Amino acid sequence: MTDHDGRSALISGGAGQVGAAIAKALSEEGFGVLIGDLLEGEGNATASKLGDRVAFQRLDVTQPESWESAIDTAESTYGHLSVLVNNAGIIEPGSVQLQRPTQFKHVLNTNLYGAWLGIHCAAKSLTTAGGGAIVRVLSGQDR
Repeated sequence: MTDHDGRSALISGGAGQVGAAIAKALSEEGFGVLIGDLLEGEGNATASKLGDRVAFQRLDVTQPESWESAIDTAESTYGHLSVLVNNAGIIEPGSVQLQRPTQFKHVLNTNLYGAWLGIHCAAKSLTTAGGGAIVRVLSGQDR
């Protein structure tokens, strides 16, 4: 195990299978990990299962204040932010012909704007800490 005490990682969409696996791997490397997700029950269960180096906070990736709060929590709980994992994403399966414009906008707001917003909000923290890593995860249905 590499010692990353005093460093934190924030994982959006951390309540699903992919996010939980990333949280497990980072915590085993010594990072304090904050799982952020809208799914509070699943997020809390995942954090509890992974131990005291992992916590959960509700995160709406489409809201700047939600990102700022999560970054503040990660830093105050575990230390400076070293890793941002933009894992949150949704899909709206079905025919383009039947899909409503509001459904498409919801996908764009979560998958594109949400990822950009995470980077935008974390950039100052990562820079102040002397650098870090930003990882963007894209996958199919995770739940």
